[in-house]
Amino acid sequence: MSAIDQKQALLLNFTASNYHWGCYGTSMEIWNSLVERGYCVEMVNVREIQLLEPTPQQLSDFDQAEFGIALLKANPRLYHMLLGADVVYVNGEGTLHGPNKAAISLLYVMYMAKINFKKPVYLINGSFFPADDGQAHPQLDAIYGHVARVLDHIVPREPQSQAVLARLGVTSTLGFDCLPRFIHRHGLLGSHAFTPTVVVAGGVNMTQAQTLVLAQALKNAHQAGTHCVFLTGAKAMLNNEDAHIVGALQSVFPDIQCVNAQSMREWLQVLAQAACVVSARFHHSLAAVSLGTPCMAFASNTPKTDAVMQMLGVERLPSLAQDTSQVSDFVAAALRQQQPAIAPERVAQVVALAAHNFIDTV
Repeated sequence: MSAIDQKQALLLNFTASNYHWGCYGTSMEIWNSLVERGYCVEMVNVREIQLLEPTPQQLSDFDQAEFGIALLKANPRLYHMLLGADVVYVNGEGTLHGPNKAAISLLYVMYMAKINFKKPVYLINGSFFPADDGQAHPQLDAIYGHVARVLDHIVPREPQSQAVLARLGVTSTLGFDCLPRFIHRHGLLGSHAFTPTVVVAGGVNMTQAQTLVLAQALKNAHQAGTHCVFLTGAKAMLNNEDAHIVGALQSVFPDIQCVNAQSMREWLQVLAQAACVVSARFHHSLAAVSLGTPCMAFASNTPKTDAVMQMLGVERLPSLAQDTSQVSDFVAAALRQQQPAIAPERVAQVVALAAHNFIDTV
């Protein structure tokens, strides 16, 4: 395409500067893929979505002109970006679940982009759970379905979200999260190199009790000459949970060290150069799998981790229950280099599925 005809894409819910490096890789892969397809890309950061005011309080607000006018007057930057966009892409990631403010605001902005601004709107790279547990919820299903049914295309990143959309009467195309595609872009798929290091990642829904159980399991599996590290780090705006989690881990297992990765490269190197990864965080688990590092993943705040792990051939995730033997046995086997990683052909399949996020681009 000639530059004179270049179209402008607005990317909503851009996460590269927030939360942890996995979100950076995911959003940067979306940005790069859109640029490769000829777009000039402008972004609205996830934090801007979280702070939008006013927030719809009920379904009727979505179609009330006065509410939309009030929001646009309070957020002129958003108004001008929607006005100038030729197409709107929405990076769903893990935002769209439950009645939380960020989810409802994002739903409203994409609805307004389609209904009021008449833009093509594509919801990609995301999970979709009106209720956090994925079950039917009349009030939340009504809001989420009202928006989903007007969008031009939706690409959920796992089958459970696709099933929710089907229940709401919405056709979608199964895709996958863009982080493995980012790792593939940089030639790092299967780049695992064993060192006697156990990498641990926290999770948004980890309780104090669960954290202490995990710490005891890691302590039981610890061996002489082994390093155990808690991996954190983000480009900016690091999540709030990690500091509390690593503190609780160290209260039981003082030998665990905290690594605050200062770059995406460092974050990936720590994951790649481990005997194994024990993770309750979605993107840390996906990165480990993509790199070829054996990974034990725990459930997250929605069914998303269970769903993607089933796609990769893991039928049932362990739970952080009082019995720590499953974690201890996994770590001990990995340190003996007897713990297999996810099959490379499974990883190749999900990388291919991630391309579906961009099937409607120019």
